[in-house]
Amino acid sequence: ERWRKRSNGGKLIDAYGPTEFTVCATLGEVRTETVSIGKPIANSEVYILDEHMQLVPAGVIGELYVGGAGIARGYLNRPDLTAQKFVPNAFGSEGGRLYRTGDLGRWLANGEIEFLGRIDHQVKVRGYRIETGEIEAILNKHPDIMTSLVIAREDFPGEKQLVAYCVQRSIPLADELAAAQATPFSAKFRTYLKEFLPDYMVPSLFVMLDALPLTASGKVDRRALPAPDQVVLETERHFVAPRNATEELLAGIWSEVLRVAEVGIHDNFFELGGDSILSIQIITRANRVGLQLSTKQVFQYQTIAELAAHAGTGEAEEAILDAGMREPFAMISAEDRARIPAGVEDAYPLAMMQAGMIFHSEFTPEAPLYHSISTYNVRAPFDAEALRQAIADLAAIHEVMRTSVDLANFSEPLQLVHRHVDVPVGVTDLRELSEAEQDEALTQWLDEEKRSFSWGEVPMVRFHLHRRTDETFQFTFTAHHAIFDGWSDGLFLTELFQLYLTLIKDQQKTVELAPLASRYRDFVALERAALTSTETRAYWHNLLSESKPTRIPRWPQKQVNGEQSIEVEEVGSGVINKTGMTLDERVSQGLRQLARRAGVPLKSVLLAAHLRVLSLISGERDIVTGLVSNGRPETTDGERVIGLFLNTLPFRVSLDGGTWEELVAQTFHAERELLPYRRYPLSQI
Repeated sequence: ERWRKRSNGGKLIDAYGPTEFTVCATLGEVRTETVSIGKPIANSEVYILDEHMQLVPAGVIGELYVGGAGIARGYLNRPDLTAQKFVPNAFGSEGGRLYRTGDLGRWLANGEIEFLGRIDHQVKVRGYRIETGEIEAILNKHPDIMTSLVIAREDFPGEKQLVAYCVQRSIPLADELAAAQATPFSAKFRTYLKEFLPDYMVPSLFVMLDALPLTASGKVDRRALPAPDQVVLETERHFVAPRNATEELLAGIWSEVLRVAEVGIHDNFFELGGDSILSIQIITRANRVGLQLSTKQVFQYQTIAELAAHAGTGEAEEAILDAGMREPFAMISAEDRARIPAGVEDAYPLAMMQAGMIFHSEFTPEAPLYHSISTYNVRAPFDAEALRQAIADLAAIHEVMRTSVDLANFSEPLQLVHRHVDVPVGVTDLRELSEAEQDEALTQWLDEEKRSFSWGEVPMVRFHLHRRTDETFQFTFTAHHAIFDGWSDGLFLTELFQLYLTLIKDQQKTVELAPLASRYRDFVALERAALTSTETRAYWHNLLSESKPTRIPRWPQKQVNGEQSIEVEEVGSGVINKTGMTLDERVSQGLRQLARRAGVPLKSVLLAAHLRVLSLISGERDIVTGLVSNGRPETTDGERVIGLFLNTLPFRVSLDGGTWEELVAQTFHAERELLPYRRYPLSQI
């Protein structure tokens, strides 16, 4: 714009090309606000390819590849990097090469290329891979925005969200005063973006700046972007502040757990991003300040106004776990207690899911069933001793890391909690190897790491560090599923690296960690209480009365005369392998909108679709399927306990016709009703 005002009709030419192309690959006149880099010049080739190096159609974002007369030979004395960045040209002359620029762009209708930033600015938020340049391109077309930058921030561990930094155009004072009384800027820009983008690409936060911070070379300094002062989630609902002490306490808890600065008493828990996992955090924090709640209540009363009116009306799990049940060795017989070896501070039976996993592991010892290996390439200062200390500190407060299993020496299988344990942390230095050799060594090591655990030995968890460079290392964490579920994995890794960074930053030998009020034995006690509950047994008996298994067809693929054929046979209900799939953006957005209209989590919408599919392929209206449930204790610190809290429950719904919203509501209601009975083990139903 400044050029147009001052150039007296002169042309503004944009020349694009990386150093590896010496140096210009495209050329074009800038005529619009679109950041066009023009068209390929003579003797140069430009392709826009997807992640599989296939051509993308016009309008679709991909990575820019350049080739032709200007391409360099490669990097001096760096054959590995040359092979990575200079690739064979599958679209031009034989033997030619292309350079991977790492830049993003797309073909415009006029044959020019729109530049959309770096591929290393591509981010992944809540499972979606997002090109932030695409968001910026649309934001910059808003009449009130001069320029913008969108990044993914993780100011709270595990809570990654998109943040848009915007520089507004200058407007007259009168217009500025009028704008201040109108829609807040974040709501205005969010509404604008939703016209062009799916919900998951709309930033959670909008931060207004006078100018974007720049480096000495004039590029945007991303490290200098300020952290948002607060998270402001503006819903379409009119904000109503808490009216009493109970509502104020709940609003504060919701704000903390859901990362929302201001929560009104009529805001819906699920619309604010709540789910079954976050509901446990809500409950434990509420119980901590004397507000007695249950998971069923959070699902049933979805606003603070409704929930506050029913707080304290359910049976608290703290009451079920009386003082006697929480005493060490209280869950085993006197005879078994007399045989407890020295150095064991507590012993109690296995949870039913634990027993099932261990049985299957013993039944097929040659296969690493329920063997969980997680490996991460970490960019952080390397200090093996600090990491060993962090792991030891966490083992001191998390009992499952000090637990072994005895299958033969007591009246029933028991898990023994040892007072002290040395957790092994191996270290291997791979820095002298090339990147390809490192990958090969890691692959071989991971194959060997599949070795089984010995139940009588402690711990049932292993750690290993592979140094890759001076700045990075591979962190591998191996555990048996019988002591760690998915929530526990994320919880443990978050706590571990927070503690590790504290140790290396402050050069401390130890960090004092407060003991947990809840323990894994509480879950075992609650499960045993469910087994003896007449009400719980009656619920499952009535729910499954006169039900029959849902029989579904299976299509195993076979090779017949070199061609694939399909054979259909009928099998009973069983375990179905989980596979991933990508939904069309419009479908994904529609599902979320349906969930919001129905006032349910997205899970209920997907579960309703699953039930409908089972009904279609089985020809039955009365459907019984499996529902994985989380039985984590709703007690103080219950959300921080590590262990296996899962149970698969029979889930029965009768599809008697109606709309999709009615089926979704029926599904949500069925799940809500079984929540008080979710700890009754499937093996006993």
